[in-house]
Amino acid sequence: MTFREKIEKLRKGASEAQSATKIIDMLKKLKDSNDPNTSYRWIWELIQNAKDVVNTSGKVNIEVRFNEADKTIEFSHRACCHY
Repeated sequence: MTFREKIEKLRKGASEAQSATKIIDMLKKLKDSNDPNTSYRWIWELIQNAKDVVNTSGKVNIEVRFNEADKTIEFSHRACCHY
């Protein structure tokens, strides 16, 4: 691995960690807020945060999965090169 590749890998990791921290902080803030309007807004905040992640293509895949039996929601996103 070249020095440039190592730098890019470190930069990507730092960006992902920063994005994850931002998402966690915003979710905690929304959880602590008991405002009825915020209960509908959190999913849009997650989508916006995913779109804000810097990547070379400028595009991102977002997936939201709801498990009705467990009453859980799984949100994931990844930078992508194709649509």
